[in-house]
Amino acid sequence: MKKRILYIFVSLIILGLIIDLAFNINKFKNVKDISWEEFKPFSNSKYIKNIQIDLKIKENQPTIEAASAFYPLASGIVQNTFDKNSYKDELLKMVSTNEAYEDISEGKTDIIIATGPSKSQKELLEKSKKKINKIILYKEPLVIYVNNKNQINNISLDDIKRIYKENNINWNNFSETSGNIITYQLEENNGSQTCMQNVIGNNIINKCHKEIKTMPSIINKVGNNRNGIGYAFEQYYTRMHINKNTKKIKVNNFDSSNEEYPLLFEVYLFYNEDSINTYELVNFLNSNSGKELVKKLL
Repeated sequence: MKKRILYIFVSLIILGLIIDLAFNINKFKNVKDISWEEFKPFSNSKYIKNIQIDLKIKENQPTIEAASAFYPLASGIVQNTFDKNSYKDELLKMVSTNEAYEDISEGKTDIIIATGPSKSQKELLEKSKKKINKIILYKEPLVIYVNNKNQINNISLDDIKRIYKENNINWNNFSETSGNIITYQLEENNGSQTCMQNVIGNNIINKCHKEIKTMPSIINKVGNNRNGIGYAFEQYYTRMHINKNTKKIKVNNFDSSNEEYPLLFEVYLFYNEDSINTYELVNFLNSNSGKELVKKLL
């Protein structure tokens, strides 16, 4: 009898492990993390479009640093405006938003591509001995995403503010899903964090507000937690790290592709006016042809 009970117990453990393994394999299949190296210019990347334009910068190619969400765009700009034979890999880097602002302020790079600066990053620009100017490239949606088992498909901007500013908010206030909402966010001076703080203000990190170090980790946390919610720039969420266990939701009944979507943020190209390397590219990107190129690369 004891042997039979032991046999049943062991069998149940093995069955549980098999089910858990199958579940995790399925989760792994639903997650696609695309390395930045797959977006490198002049590497026959399937992710970068080749668009016929007249400009090919051969001399005085600028150094460019792009925040991670905008590295694919930066790579596309480089591939379509730089002369391939003159290009060197060290001219384009993917960095954190904060590193980009530090480097442009210190004169370590000619150009950065990022969303607007945080308070401390503004201070860096103001204190810089370099003459730094900017142009607007386009407006990027900050998408709100949840676990795909969550019943919610739309949320108001006011409710987003409430969720991120208060504690112990239950999903049943907004949808048929129940359970305390867990919000995930990045650390200070990250581009998407700065944008969200401009909407909701500073919120206290507590048991229902989790600070995570990297964007893929946040997306995966929400993919594994039916009560989670997160945000990311759409270019990152749809191109750099794809997790099919999550879904983006409408805000104020507007999809992120709609011009009326309330979470649109300007993406800038900051450049060092003292560097001769910036003139040709900046003038082109500020023209109608340059703006059309950016649209086609998104």
